Amino acid sequence: MVAFGIIGYLMRKGGFPAAPLLLAMILGRMLERSVQQALTMSGGDLAIFIQKPISAGLLLVAAFVLLSPAVRWLWAKRGTHASEPRP
Repeated sequence: MVAFGIIGYLMRKGGFPAAPLLLAMILGRMLERSVQQALTMSGGDLAIFIQKPISAGLLLVAAFVLLSPAVRWLWAKRGTHASEPRP
């Protein structure tokens, strides 16, 4: 209990919201169990996650959401160098 209090205090000091961590702790086990069940049914074949259009679309959306900050950062970094005068 004390450890969670310390983690909560450090998160508040660092400006991190607690809700995503709580959701990850609750939904993480369910997600892991579902992925294990899907892989068991497919015999370990990862293609089961992209065979149906809905699951492939959700994976693409998740990849976009996860990669967009990095792409924006790279784009901004490239844009600052492009605006500087060349010697």
